[in-house]
Amino acid sequence: MSLGDNIEIIFRKHYIAFKTRYNFIYISPRRSVIHVTLAMNPNELQDPKKSVRDMRKIGHQGAGRSRFTVTDKSQIPYLQGLIAQSYSKSIKP
Repeated sequence: MSLGDNIEIIFRKHYIAFKTRYNFIYISPRRSVIHVTLAMNPNELQDPKKSVRDMRKIGHQGAGRSRFTVTDKSQIPYLQGLIAQSYSKSIKP
């Protein structure tokens, strides 16, 4: 939410979407992990750790194309950088 004041939160049954002009991330909490699906192609993201999964040909909740799975809270700072990239793309005309 600290990225901008133009972010809208949309609650759905299986995920929470964050939206500017379009949904730029989907958060799907699970029992032991959190799936964060980004509305960017994996090849567009700056992901030096290669930790993003390509979801383009896999059925899943939401409409994102790249998924990062959080298994430990030490991964959150890295995830924040990925989210910022998706947000920046969503506000460009």
